[in-house]
Amino acid sequence: MFEHNPEHFHLLPSILSPTTSYPLISMSRSPIKNRLTPLSFLLSIRRKLRLPIFPHNTPCICGHKLHDEFGDHAFSCDRGNKKRAHNVIAHDFALALSPALAQAGYIHPNTPLNIEPIFHLRSDPTARPFDLSFSPDPTSSHVCPYTTIGADINITGSPLPPKYVNTEDILNIITANADNNLQRHERGKIGRMHKQPSNTSPFIHGDTVIGELYQKNMVLIPFTIDPHGRFGPMLQAFLTTTNHPPQKPWRITHPNTKYQRPNANLMYS
Repeated sequence: MFEHNPEHFHLLPSILSPTTSYPLISMSRSPIKNRLTPLSFLLSIRRKLRLPIFPHNTPCICGHKLHDEFGDHAFSCDRGNKKRAHNVIAHDFALALSPALAQAGYIHPNTPLNIEPIFHLRSDPTARPFDLSFSPDPTSSHVCPYTTIGADINITGSPLPPKYVNTEDILNIITANADNNLQRHERGKIGRMHKQPSNTSPFIHGDTVIGELYQKNMVLIPFTIDPHGRFGPMLQAFLTTTNHPPQKPWRITHPNTKYQRPNANLMYS
């Protein structure tokens, strides 16, 4: 790929991620839940092998751009709806994490994870800050000090090529580049977006919601996933208990209060 398709080379850390290779080719097809439809399998395997999907000059529903033949635009288009994929990922993560967390001693066996729970926060009563969450059992053997652990899932766009590539360290550079793309979206989840005023609700500062979660001893972990199946550093660290690259600190003082995010720093720590 480096010699013949260098424009795709920076995507290799994601394309080679085993997280999506394994379910495509290694899981037993005996259970019905492991079987993809022929079209889903075809799209998935062509994405994974970086083979063309769209014919040339296929128009997008956004009306502004044409689909590239590899389907990358579909993941970054503002008009594209990723809700179904998002919901499937949240549901399946909940099913997979329940027995793992029980075996690790955080929850009781057969305890389901909560999907999009409403906590009736004072700052935003309708907020659903977590796509899935669990409450560690206080009587169990774990040492987790938090009342609730929640995940917010985000499907990102493809990473852009790195601006500078040193061929002597090219693998580390493109791997860091892939993680930087995922980290930007992690940052966006912890630095929660503001909710603009409407006829029924006032302006709600995103950092106020994060602060209320922090005060309630709840932890928000962004689960970012790129279009080629690479997991973000925080998600990888959550699953494997490894460390992840640090985020830059958020501003805590600024003349415009909309830019102040002291609670994002607290939540991240």
